[in-house]
Amino acid sequence: MNSKSTNKKYIMFGFDMEPDIGSTSVNYEGIQHGTLGIVDILEKNSVKATFLWTGDCALKNENMLRFVDNKGYEIGCHSLFHEDLGEVNFISSSISRILNEELEHRLKLNVEIVKKVTCKNPKSFRSPRGFGSNKLIEVLEKLGFEQDSSYLQFNRGDKNFPYFASKTNWEEEGKSNILELPCFCFDMENADDNTFAKRLDSWPRLRTHGAKFVFENMQPIVDRQQKEFGISALTFYLHPWEFYKMPKSIKYAEGTLYYDEFLYKNTGEAQVKEFDNFIKMIQKNGFEVVDFSSFRKIYMDNFKKY
Repeated sequence: MNSKSTNKKYIMFGFDMEPDIGSTSVNYEGIQHGTLGIVDILEKNSVKATFLWTGDCALKNENMLRFVDNKGYEIGCHSLFHEDLGEVNFISSSISRILNEELEHRLKLNVEIVKKVTCKNPKSFRSPRGFGSNKLIEVLEKLGFEQDSSYLQFNRGDKNFPYFASKTNWEEEGKSNILELPCFCFDMENADDNTFAKRLDSWPRLRTHGAKFVFENMQPIVDRQQKEFGISALTFYLHPWEFYKMPKSIKYAEGTLYYDEFLYKNTGEAQVKEFDNFIKMIQKNGFEVVDFSSFRKIYMDNFKKY
């Protein structure tokens, strides 16, 4: 991979517009209330972001989809019902594993729902839980997507810098038209460091550990990327429900679901404050915040496609 060495630093925020706490709730309190806090911070700091909508979320929260779109933020897709679309990498609460034969139809519906409201063809995607696959890349390319951010480094491997995915192995570089934007994890060399509680994912550290912690511990990745590629690019995944106070449990007709602490800890105002602090930190230190589609143009200007 040949590049122009600019030493520029980019950060992308992708917000997964989904039910509260993923698929374990049928509520959309985060969408209706948390989204407002997110947009307020983005506007205050004059930065871009990508909002990735499930079809069901878009249908049930059309007012918020229009609001975000009218503010000029990139609108992407996040499946039809926050279902499992690809290769399962860890056990989740979802039992809605989608067959490859169903994939194109469901994502086509996802696109149509979003397009009906925004009158735009979505170009960016993320699979729920980062369960991607070769079939997913094939379908995304067929439907006109250009960016995917389903590669979660903490449970997949060592890819922490954007690459064009292979059609035969989406976790490697290749010749598809899909630019993969891996969600980074902290330095793999610190894998035995209990600071990260044996989980190196960058999420939900902004909320649970604070902006300063995330900023300081992402620096080794930034330095490594600049040394190897000439630029740095980190992708974060966040959720509107983190920006609105979440309950410790939800009672259903068949029982009560109790959440692990990391799912509800510091949701609401604490997350709003840390997100604002983090943006100020990165801007002060020379990072440019861009959306997924904007970064594709930057990538193409700095690297040969294959």
